[in-house]
Order: sequence, then structure tokens, then C-alpha cells
Amino acid sequence: MKNRILALALALCLLLGGCAPLTLEVEDLMRPPQLSESQRQIYDALLAALGTSSANLSLRYPRSGDHRSAFTFRDLDGDGTEEAMVFYSLAEAEEELYINVMEQGPEGWYSVYEMPGAGTGVETVEFSSVTREDGCDILIGWTPDQNNVGQLSVLRFEQNRLESLYQSRYTKYTTADMNADGLQELLLVTMSTAGAHPFASLITLRDQRLETVSNLPMNVNMTSFSQLWAGWVSDSAQGLVVDGYEGHTFTTELLVVKNDLFSLPYPDKADFYTRANRREGSICSADVDGDHIVDFPMQEPVPGDSSLYYTVYSHLDENMELQPTAAALVNQSQGYVFYLPEGWREGVTVVQTKSGETVFSAYDPATETVGGELMRIRVYSEKDYQDKFDTKRYKQIGQRGNFRYYASLTGSGELAISLGEAISLFEMI
Repeated sequence: MKNRILALALALCLLLGGCAPLTLEVEDLMRPPQLSESQRQIYDALLAALGTSSANLSLRYPRSGDHRSAFTFRDLDGDGTEEAMVFYSLAEAEEELYINVMEQGPEGWYSVYEMPGAGTGVETVEFSSVTREDGCDILIGWTPDQNNVGQLSVLRFEQNRLESLYQSRYTKYTTADMNADGLQELLLVTMSTAGAHPFASLITLRDQRLETVSNLPMNVNMTSFSQLWAGWVSDSAQGLVVDGYEGHTFTTELLVVKNDLFSLPYPDKADFYTRANRREGSICSADVDGDHIVDFPMQEPVPGDSSLYYTVYSHLDENMELQPTAAALVNQSQGYVFYLPEGWREGVTVVQTKSGETVFSAYDPATETVGGELMRIRVYSEKDYQDKFDTKRYKQIGQRGNFRYYASLTGSGELAISLGEAISLFEMI
């Protein structure tokens, strides 16, 4: 049970990391990146190849994803040695980006191929197996325009040149093997203009060419996308799950994929959409119980007179009916999630005090009365004052950076939990 709960907590931590915005320190934003020795050698070789100076060349850095450097190292052509892709612009045309592929020879790095980019900035750089199983197809997302639409380029490096395999407008994308052929399909969602609903696109390899095989407008008129999840969406179906905002409401769209075609399993007024609207927090869908089927976060009011909500994760069965898998209290403002022990979803109410503590108390739904306190959670900064009484009463259950998370366990009876259980059910996000 403990291992299962730990897996649930870790999964939610990962999914919320994907949904939450990245916070950077001002000093980090102001500090220019320092080049490593190998990067400096490549940079100098690039200047020599272009016949220009450092004053005329600006390195361009991807804004998101796993590859954030202007220098991306990868064995692109399968020859056993790494190439370096460099993104840059020149002073006389800063809106025009270039990709330069560099090789390393006996006398150092040298340029082998250059091509213009398809946007004014680099959003993401990823590698996938969309046309071959070696995982070296290059996926570059270019910075979106004012309508939140950019360009996605799929490139291949062979025989010392970059070949464009596919290009499309997009707002967000992901990859997954949706037809069990060993290759990754591209799944895109794109904002529309003039108030039309966004649409999803499925791109797969046919006759050695990447083709768009399905386009389908979404039921939900989302204004921004936070996360895409592709894979098993029920016990018997694969598909695409889109989490994002419809105006000020955080919600979910579900598209099923069958025979390389998208379909919408629910009408636009279905109860699924009503239940998928989050009342509290931008909490994304994820596989929280490790069964490889996505779980949808639905929210319900905490029992009793409380302004808080429990997040109940549910997956779809073979009849496309929602079945609960886990429940939690997610406190995004204080950066933690607490998974509910058995009996707490119906029998425990929660309030937050003016001092920022979260208090869990027994609740009798039959008489609608609040019983004894079971647990309190509070967050301290290392710089906060803590008196001796507090440190004796509260036990640390988590730590992240300068913050310490403490719990006071005072309950008794069948709903009471131990300190060890509280630690296993608690996770920072």
C-alpha cells in the first residue's frame, strides 16, 4: 500500500510540474549563460565559418523542453559521433534564425550544413522516432505568433545535410505510438482564428511520408493549452487528452484515436465536461496509479461547511464510465498534495486557518457535525520564527528548498493515522 501511495504522489508531482509555470529568479534572468569549453570551441568555429564577429552573432536558446541550450549535442546521422546543432541570429536580421550543424574533426569543430529556421525564436527541441526507429528525427517547435500559433518542423540529418520531412502550424504537440507500429505519431492541437474552436491533428508515416491523416475540431473552446497526454484513455481505447483553460476555467478535452482517426466520445454538453471543470487549481490529467491508463482529475466539495475541494482521480472503464482510483487534497499555493487515507474522502472535512494551517477533522455526514481534529499541516520557511512548543507538537514530514512541512497528529479512532502514514501520503509539488 505504501509503495502504491508513493507512486501516486510521485505521479501527481510530475503532472503538476508539467502544468505549473516555471519561476525564475531575477538574478538568473539577468545573468548571461556561460559557455563551456566545448561550447566555446564550437562558437569560435562558427564565427570563423561565417566570417563574422561575436558582436554580430546572437545565440538563441529554446524556451522550454529538455534541451534549453543554444548548443544541442546528438549523434544525428548514426555514425557513432555527436554533431552539434547551434541556433543563432545575426545583428543585421535578428528576426531571422539559423540552424548550423557542426562536426568535430582532427583539427577541431567545423560547419557542415546551415539552414534558416521557420520562426523568430526556438520554443522546443526534441528527438523522436516518427519516421524511423533510431530516435533521431529532429522536432523543432518555433516560437508562436500573437495568436499563439507557431511552426513545427520535423527534420532529418543525413549525408551532411538537413532534410525537411514535415512542417505544420501548431500550438502544442506530443508524440506517442498510437497504432503499435513501433513509430511515434505526432499529435498536435492548434488554436483557430475568428473564434473557431481549436482542432487536433494526427500525423503518421504513410508510404515513407509523414501525412496528416485526421483533423477534428474540439468540443471545448480552449483559449490556452497546459498539457497534452497521449496513450490509453480507457480500458479499451487510446487517445489524446488536452488540459487547458476555457476562459478562466481549467478543464479537459478527450479525443479517442481508432484506425488513425480522431473522434469525440462525448457530445459537447455531456456530463463529462461539467465534471472535468476544475473548481480549484490547474491540476492536469495523469496516470496516478501506474496502470498505464490516464486518470482524470474531477473535483468535489470537501464534506461539511468548507470552501475547499477534494481532487478525485478517475479513469474510464470499457464502457467509458468514470471509476475513482485515488483522492487527494491539493494545496497548490503551499506546494503540496496529501492523498486521502481510506474513509477520509467521505468522513473528513478540511479548513484553512488565517495563519495558513490546513486542518483535517472528522465529519459525520449523517448528522452534518464536525468531530475531533485528526491532523494539521503547516509550512515554515527556515527564516520563520518557531517556538519550542511548536517544534515539539509538530513533526517534519517534508522539505523543499528553504521550506519545511510539518504535521501535528492528534486524532484517535479508526480515522487516525500515524506519522509514518502521513509522510507516505504527503508529497511536495
